[in-house]
Amino acid sequence: MVLATDDDDPISWTLDEHLSHGKRALEVVASLDAFQGLVPVCHHFWGERTNDEEFLATVKGERFNNLAADLDHLGLHFEPDRLEAWEDVKLSSNWLQERVPALFLLFQRSGLSGYHGWTCEPPGVQPIGACEFAVINNTTARKSDNAQTH
Repeated sequence: MVLATDDDDPISWTLDEHLSHGKRALEVVASLDAFQGLVPVCHHFWGERTNDEEFLATVKGERFNNLAADLDHLGLHFEPDRLEAWEDVKLSSNWLQERVPALFLLFQRSGLSGYHGWTCEPPGVQPIGACEFAVINNTTARKSDNAQTH
């Protein structure tokens, strides 16, 4: 289960909506063994909404360099080709209340389209989180006939 919309074009949740959906996601994962202890969490964000490749290359180079440094300072590993930032964490209400507002504001300041949520993605199970779009683990989806995408 990923709390998300069915649209291919993500909507823009407010910070309060991110926190509300995040709280519901934490309630779901609290009883699942695969999500206990340190788990990999992926933070998703959106880039520029244009097809101008030259513009994108310039903007990404400038903005992504600064963003990568900021994310590294927060303890996250940036994957610019996938527009993701990863961390290993123990999910908790405190983590949600501290991490999501910090990233929401960071992505807003970066000049990119913004923060679109997080998913917890331990190996062998479908992602669970609070994200504005559906996320699937393709490796797990191929192995499971009843994989949920949202």
